[in-house]
Amino acid sequence: MIRKAFLPVLILGSMLLSGCWDATDVEELSVPLVSGYDTAEHLPDARVTTTGIFVPISSKEETVEIVEAQTIGATRGSRVFSSPKTFTIVQLQAALYGKEIALQGIDKYIDILIRSPFVKNSLFIAVVDGRADQLMYRYNQREKSQGSFKIVDLLKIAPQNGFIPKTTLHKYIVCARSRGKTAVAPILALNANDKLKIVGSVVFKEDKMIAQFDQRETRLMMLLRGEKSQGYIPFRIVGRDMKGQGTVFVANSRQVDVQRSGNRFDFYITVKLRGRLVEYNGTKADSSIDKDYFLSQVEETLARDLEKQMENFIQLMQEEVGVDCINISPYALAKWRSELTEQVDKGFINRVNVFVDVKVELQNVGEIS
Repeated sequence: MIRKAFLPVLILGSMLLSGCWDATDVEELSVPLVSGYDTAEHLPDARVTTTGIFVPISSKEETVEIVEAQTIGATRGSRVFSSPKTFTIVQLQAALYGKEIALQGIDKYIDILIRSPFVKNSLFIAVVDGRADQLMYRYNQREKSQGSFKIVDLLKIAPQNGFIPKTTLHKYIVCARSRGKTAVAPILALNANDKLKIVGSVVFKEDKMIAQFDQRETRLMMLLRGEKSQGYIPFRIVGRDMKGQGTVFVANSRQVDVQRSGNRFDFYITVKLRGRLVEYNGTKADSSIDKDYFLSQVEETLARDLEKQMENFIQLMQEEVGVDCINISPYALAKWRSELTEQVDKGFINRVNVFVDVKVELQNVGEIS
């Protein structure tokens, strides 16, 4: 009897159940992986932006779509007039900012990403040496089907093997808005054959780009920042016992100590490199030189050369860049925050002494004869 009474109720309840009326089929979605941001070229208001995105148009092909409007959000509204698919940023993996925008300050262009619950904190941030939309358009002509994937892979994997900044949305926000820290990001460019490469890095003061470093300077900065990576470093030996050149493959670590004497602050940075000798071409003055001695000479030469290069970089940082792009100020703030809070905001790094000690440990020397 109870079962008979329950059946009409079940049928009536099923009729009242609502479905997901606002669902969108995946075929109706435009799901870009990379977006680019520039100042607009064709609108009179200098504050407007243009947004370029890689748009998948089939399983094997994608195109670059460029829209101009007063704000980034408005470009999404303008896109509905030219794109038949619903635009979603749920899978956005990288944001590229044109150099002009980076020089002006990128916070107002990042605001829309921070506010969206669909944007991942792991979104990669990079600057383009030129206009982002032009780089994306040219690269799309070369890589019709996998351009956006290759950009993401470059920003994701290259920092693991090349002493290159790996800047995510979360990391940028933390560094840009934390006292004593400085945000950095990789900078992208296309060569004459439209091959994409990371050509160096940029340094921000708050949200404005204030300096650009080449690949060698970027490696020095990353070693001094202590962001762990690994990669190949060339060296050259010119001495009484041997003369030649080669390459090592090393991983890095960093230690920082700060000492104070009145108003004098001394920072001591120890950069440790550990790895292996992968290549050597040269001559030995004496055939009796053993492997241990040879290896020690390579270690000492590499350490001495890197120390000199890092000292020059620190001088560049203090005299020309003017901000702590190697992130050592927090070590002083940890001890004397109440006294240094205002000083750190006003060029503290320019008035301190920074000493560098590089320690190199190599293994697996192989044949040297």
